[in-house]
Amino acid sequence: LAGVKSLGEGVVFVVATGTDPGARPLAAVVFHAYSPAFRSIEVSMASDSLMWAKKPAISTMLNYVFNELKCERLQAVTARKGRGPKRARRFLEHLGFRFEGVGRRAFGSDDAVMFSMLRENAQYWLTGIRPHDRAAA
Repeated sequence: LAGVKSLGEGVVFVVATGTDPGARPLAAVVFHAYSPAFRSIEVSMASDSLMWAKKPAISTMLNYVFNELKCERLQAVTARKGRGPKRARRFLEHLGFRFEGVGRRAFGSDDAVMFSMLRENAQYWLTGIRPHDRAAA
């Protein structure tokens, strides 16, 4: 279950399972730096576990970005050092984000690693059709 709440300029998805209103959220996803002119937006995610990242939650979030906002580009940035950022990079790549570059010392003494997902990279999440399935059809 993914809930959506608008907080002025940013949009927050709070991802939880079940229907218990007192349940602890599994993740928070914040969209920010939205640029309608350039049809792009940035995402920040936080979670204790990847258990939230099921297809319905990811599809809901990407549908918001690519179909409702009509974005062509979604960007994510993570730190370079540490186990947490390494897991975050693997997770982004699993979702279909592609490595774009490194911002040297963008996080103080640590570098920023930049990823993006374009609309065409999100098609599995939006349609359920994998790229190799489309080629075989």
